[in-house]
Amino acid sequence: MTTLSGKKGLALCILKVLRAHSSSERPLTIAQLEEYIERDFGMEVGRNAISRNLSLLREMHYPIRTGPGGKGAYLEPLFNDMELRVLIDSVLLSRYIPPQEARELIGKLTSLGRAGFSSGVQDVHAVDKWHRMHHRDFFDCMDGLSRAVHEHLQVRFVYCRIGLEGELVPDGRVRQAHPLALLCAQGQYYLLACYDGSREVRHFRVDHMRDLVVTGLAAMTPYDLPEFRGGVDMARYAAEHRYMYSGEPVRVTLRMPISAAGQVYDAFGHYAQMIPNEDGKTMEVRLRSSLENMRFFALQYASVCEVLSPAELREQVRQDVLRIAQRYADAAT
Repeated sequence: MTTLSGKKGLALCILKVLRAHSSSERPLTIAQLEEYIERDFGMEVGRNAISRNLSLLREMHYPIRTGPGGKGAYLEPLFNDMELRVLIDSVLLSRYIPPQEARELIGKLTSLGRAGFSSGVQDVHAVDKWHRMHHRDFFDCMDGLSRAVHEHLQVRFVYCRIGLEGELVPDGRVRQAHPLALLCAQGQYYLLACYDGSREVRHFRVDHMRDLVVTGLAAMTPYDLPEFRGGVDMARYAAEHRYMYSGEPVRVTLRMPISAAGQVYDAFGHYAQMIPNEDGKTMEVRLRSSLENMRFFALQYASVCEVLSPAELREQVRQDVLRIAQRYADAAT
């Protein structure tokens, strides 16, 4: 039990008691607040002092509400249960967050809920069951990259591939690059960067980066590159580079069944235009995408997707499909 001398911390004690023990279903009376403060903090205070401090906290815009019938008080939580549920699930699904950091984040989110919320949250105990990268310095790396992007400083780092046991294996070279932006796509964080003397944007998964050094050398900014001169629209960029392959976006037209509209919308949102054909069963999908990203999409949905243009992409996918068919034909003989 923590014992406070004097009563200068009374308002803070009231806040902590309300956060830990009150809810809209269980508002605390002045008498109950008095009991909790004495039990938890060793402070003997009068009810008038508690009332004055409650009024002070309300004047300072703390969300202290009155219970039904004007009886008792409770602290309205910053998030409701479903909002916290979504945030906790997002941590669980973020594979780039290492297990210990994920566990701590879920604990912090849980503490923001109403009294009793934590008793129904078991996810913190299941963190290790979810597949995630064991990157010891992920948040330090994110912090350094964020600073480098903001201050336009070049970075130096080691990039890794995944080994057979899921470990990070350095690829044997140290890269130095101009960081342009950080983008979260496909459930991963990526650094958009380019090398000295090149204006080609490359993508690096942050959870594959190690030994990051933020140098004192000035870096290019996104506005130095043609594709960003109209402004940095990360949502559009993510749609045009869905699978994080580099390349200049071009106009692409696909033919797909109307029943695949959900898959198209999930992949590209309102950046894809879907136009029904006269047969009432198929549609044309028109969008902008880099060729390699669209090649990946077309192969992923090869059973229902036909590339109409550009001719270069159509031919590339045709060759891919022939190689796949040959591979399976060879396996059958």
